[in-house]
Amino acid sequence: GKKGYEVIEKFLNEVNKFLKSDGIILITFSSLTKKEKIEEFIKNNLLDFEELEKTHIFFEDIYVYLLRKSIFLRKVENKGISNVRYLTKGHRGLLFTGFYHSKKIAIKTKNPQSKAIGRINNETKWLEKLNKYNIGPRLIFINDDYFVYEYIAGDFIIDYIKKSNKNGIKKIIKNIFNQLFILDKLKIDKEEMHHPIKHIIVNKNKPCIIDFERVHFSQNPKNVTQFCQFLISGYLNKLLKNKGININKNNLIQLAKIYKNNQINKNFKKIIDAR
Repeated sequence: GKKGYEVIEKFLNEVNKFLKSDGIILITFSSLTKKEKIEEFIKNNLLDFEELEKTHIFFEDIYVYLLRKSIFLRKVENKGISNVRYLTKGHRGLLFTGFYHSKKIAIKTKNPQSKAIGRINNETKWLEKLNKYNIGPRLIFINDDYFVYEYIAGDFIIDYIKKSNKNGIKKIIKNIFNQLFILDKLKIDKEEMHHPIKHIIVNKNKPCIIDFERVHFSQNPKNVTQFCQFLISGYLNKLLKNKGININKNNLIQLAKIYKNNQINKNFKKIIDAR
């Protein structure tokens, strides 16, 4: 291929469908293929690898690797999850996608490089609670070191705003505020809502709040007020103006202060009705 590793990439992306739980793969490749890319593809497909041999021939190194399914991959496949693929990683968690009962799902496990303790347990605890209020992706099941929830396709909040019209954006913002008000009433602080660009996905004109790793109980939750901060931040405020949505910054700041001191429905309604 043009980059030197396309064939191996395609092979590794498909091989788990055919590889038995205790099966092995032997692959040979050249250093010209970019060793670091090959190892990236191996890890992204949840395979373990072992370098069996390395030989230098003329201007290149030839590697022989033995591959097998990782313990984690075998564990989730034993639960009936298929076509497991790496999606992304955060500071505290790793995300994979797969299919469970013919539906696309997401799998989250701890990032082995993270020193954070108990984040998976914390997230599942709060997700179970919030699902009762139709907040967050639907939790499907929990295991010792990972959990599975519905995969939310769609656009992150900024991307959605860029491609949507004024009325659609206003409905989404109101919906998000309503969800955050529920969190405030439950004394649950999500944090990060002052910059939730990776924490809200809009799917079929419905916003879904994701990533509850840092959620905690608080007597003074800041979900609604932090989202107010987000709306009046420079870049987003300019983006909203381009869509015909003009937010009176000073007015919203004052309303947020009133709400912060007394988080009642009356004060919340003033925020979502603000012009």
